[in-house]
Amino acid sequence: MKICICMPYWNRAKALLSTLHNLYQVYREDLDLTIAIADDGSDREGENIVHLMDTGQIKEVCPYPIHFAWADPHSEPRNSARAIETAIGLAPLDMDMLVLQNPEVTHQGCVLHAMVGVITANPNAYVLTSCYDPDIRTWYETIDRKCGLHWCVGSLLSNWKPARHLPDWLMEGHAFEDNVLRNMMFESGLDFEWLSEGFCVLHHKRLQQKWTDGRKDRWDPVLVMKNQERYWQEYGHHYWSNTVKMGSGQ
Repeated sequence: MKICICMPYWNRAKALLSTLHNLYQVYREDLDLTIAIADDGSDREGENIVHLMDTGQIKEVCPYPIHFAWADPHSEPRNSARAIETAIGLAPLDMDMLVLQNPEVTHQGCVLHAMVGVITANPNAYVLTSCYDPDIRTWYETIDRKCGLHWCVGSLLSNWKPARHLPDWLMEGHAFEDNVLRNMMFESGLDFEWLSEGFCVLHHKRLQQKWTDGRKDRWDPVLVMKNQERYWQEYGHHYWSNTVKMGSGQ
């Protein structure tokens, strides 16, 4: 099965390189993998995706085929809805399965092999993974604790049509693009299935904060509230649909 891992990215070179290195260390040549990276306008010196490709830094840690795009540089954080659309759009059309993941997580166990097993059994599956932070010993999301973010999710390429056109209002504020996408994928009729916690991704929040070098890169609370209010208007007071029928993918 041909798999494309899609990542929105902005000003996180060390995190991105660590993630790509992890992917190759875990999967090597066991899977037919391609990577799609949508750089949402990295403006820090040496951190844009073109520089990382041209200097060979990505190839050094991850020899998989890479498809990438770089938006106009900007210095303030913005909603990643367009970067998500771009990353998914970069996936070659001959891919069988598409995985959307955060560029700052590493795979614990052969997550992709487990996803392939679930999707082979149920082509209509939308497979989600739990996310754990080993530094602060906290589960961000599990089957019993859902926050609506896309730490690492996978489905057949043909199932990702809703993700190609996220609402324009998301770009007027900060956050909630993940929550909107999860609702849209559910409303498209996909079967949400979770991998067991033995197949999860790790998010190192402390390292993420260290990699930012103290520069402003967090959401603006006012703009977060703006999108939150709009999200509530569209979907009610929950971060994503509470009526999802959960599977037991292992």
